[in-house]
Amino acid sequence: MSIDKVWEAKLLAMPPSDYMNAEQLAFFRQRLLDERAEIEVHLNEMKEVIASRERDSDESDQASFEEELRLALRQADRVSRFVFITQNVAHDTVAELYNFFNSSQEVAQ
Repeated sequence: MSIDKVWEAKLLAMPPSDYMNAEQLAFFRQRLLDERAEIEVHLNEMKEVIASRERDSDESDQASFEEELRLALRQADRVSRFVFITQNVAHDTVAELYNFFNSSQEVAQ
């Protein structure tokens, strides 16, 4: 079992009163940062593939490539937005999330 899985199991075993405590926030933040790092690697791979493609002399091949390029750029745009969101969540709003969930718990109790 990996360290992340052990840490996750420990957090899931915590009582509801520990919901969104400092350790859980740290785990959540680290998970977002790890996800962002994976996405950035994927984005760089996509950029390399796009940049390395040579222009085809055959018009139908060129049209196919341009369609694939358009789809790849749309996907890259979506993924880059996710990177921006995770960066904001990981750095700026963890405290806000904690306060939101903490106040939601107080209302539920």
